[in-house]
Amino acid sequence: MTSPLVAFRLQGKRALVTGGASGIGLATVELLARSGAAVAVNDLPGERLDAVVARLRSAGATAVGAAGDVGNPRQATELTQRAMAELGGLDYLVNNAGTPATRAPIPPDDLDALTEDFWSRILAVNLTSAFWVTKAAAPALRAAGGSA
Repeated sequence: MTSPLVAFRLQGKRALVTGGASGIGLATVELLARSGAAVAVNDLPGERLDAVVARLRSAGATAVGAAGDVGNPRQATELTQRAMAELGGLDYLVNNAGTPATRAPIPPDDLDALTEDFWSRILAVNLTSAFWVTKAAAPALRAAGGSA
């Protein structure tokens, strides 16, 4: 973790960040951890998530992996419940996960590539996952006086 430009006092606080192993999610995870929060990092299962959690822990942060696909309602609920159990509750939720659902941009003139499955995946991860994760986290957030 780099030196802080912004720091908060979040010792004793617990946070879950979806899509937290890269990009804006990773920057958010790093800021929360640097500020003293225990962080559950969500991403798809794999080496990237494992490496982020290991790096945070080696820097002295309290971090747990919350592997799972937030675009799947069952997995979104289960990973949220696991994260809350491992952290002992939840004070903050950052719904950050997103996907382009494709490795390369689809040209505007290739409407046939925009299938219903493609569109459903984008909506599930980029939009509906925030509902599923927030709904699963709401009891713990209420109990802690936290926020999503």
